[in-house]
Order: sequence, then structure tokens, then C-alpha cells
Amino acid sequence: MLFSGVPAATASEAASAWIEAPLSKVRLISGGLEKNTWQAGIEISLKGKAHTYWRNPGDGGVPPTFDFSGSKNLKSYKVAFPAPERSGDPGSQIFGYESEVIFPLTIIAEDPEKPVLLNLHINYAACENICMPAEGKMTLELDSRIDGGALKARIADYQAQVPKPLEGPGAPSLKISAVSGNEKQWRVEVMPVPGKDADLFAEGPDGWFFDTKRQPNGTFEIVLAEKPADAGPRLPAVTLTLTTANGAFESLRHLDAGP
Repeated sequence: MLFSGVPAATASEAASAWIEAPLSKVRLISGGLEKNTWQAGIEISLKGKAHTYWRNPGDGGVPPTFDFSGSKNLKSYKVAFPAPERSGDPGSQIFGYESEVIFPLTIIAEDPEKPVLLNLHINYAACENICMPAEGKMTLELDSRIDGGALKARIADYQAQVPKPLEGPGAPSLKISAVSGNEKQWRVEVMPVPGKDADLFAEGPDGWFFDTKRQPNGTFEIVLAEKPADAGPRLPAVTLTLTTANGAFESLRHLDAGP
């Protein structure tokens, strides 16, 4: 069963009305205009112990999808994903968010002198004991006369949780090496060694699935769990996301196929 609604915000509001669902609710929020770029967000509030999913949901689940067709004066947009948390049991790992999440939006207008009318159609899932698919349609006008206020700070908090480039200043370094005698397993060393709460996620292209696990010595293990039936011997590039107490980092890397 899908739950949906089509509320509209007035020009004096910095947020659309909430779309209610059994385990969650969702809305669009505005953080205001800075240097011809709008800062906005998609906020999902979760009820009880429910969770929703990252772009890579783990062993199951559904990643959110965002459709902004029908928006007006919208030149481009980018949806950012804050770093996820891992939960669940071995074999049923969940990558996502509990309590709430804001997906930061960067919006560029066709005409910076005019407001942007956002029309969002979102599909996502909120899960507790069972998973409830949800659908929301909402509208929000981004008007330069409206200051995001407290919403601006909340969007900035989640923007700070979006992974930064691993090649950037102050980022840790990764050394990836294949495990001898196992063409489906790699060892990842992080320098400096991260704290015990650090985690690593590995995302391959469609049809490729990788498991990751932290080892007692502070390294991480990547294991190729599944690949397409028609895949050749060459390994694809993999997006690695490292979460640490000092922030999250991300990089596209080629796994070393040799010993």
C-alpha cells in the first residue's frame, strides 16, 4: 500500500506540509539562497524504531528515489546522501538512518532573479517489524525573500555528514591489497588507524555486491559476494565510503586483483 498526498506551501513558508505515512513523514525544506545557489533539503522523520535506507540499502530494502520533473525555473539539482549507519544481523545488514534524515539539496535556478518552484515525487521505504513503502508528492517555492532560519542550520548539519573526498586535505589514506590465494577478498588498511566505531562500505555497479567487515587489528575486509553472470575477469571500480569519528570520506577505487 502506498501513502501519498499533494500539499502545497505558500510563498511565506520555508517548508512544505508534512506527508504522513504509518512509520514516517516527509517534507521539503528551504535553507535560503547563497551566491545564486539554493540550499534545501528532503526531510524524513521516522517513528518509533523505524529506519529508512541509504542509496545502497545493504542486504535488502529500497533506496529512495527523487523525481523533480514538473519543477519550474529549475536548471539543475543535486541530492546528497549523509553517511549511513550499519544495523541488523550478519546476512541481513541494513545501511541507512534511524530517527530522522535530511538529504541536502543544491539547487540552481534557470533565472536567478526569479523564485524556483520545486515539485518533488519521492518513493522510499520505512521499516520496523515490517517495511512500508511510501510515496509523497510535495511542492515548495524557493523565494529569496524567505530566510531558512533554523532550517538552514539543520540542513548544514546533515551536509556536514555527507562524505568528503578521500583525496582531500586531512583525509585518511587507504591501502588496498588482495588476500593471497583468494581472488574475491581484499584487505584495506587505513592510516591513521580509525577508532573502533569506524566503518567501511563498498558499492559496485549494477549486479556487483561487496560485503565489508572490520577486523580485530583495525583493518577492513572486502569480499566479493555476487557479480553478474556475464561479467568478465576484470573487476569494476568500487565506491568506498569510510565513516570515522572525524567525519566520513569517499573515493572511487579499483580493487587489486593480484596477490
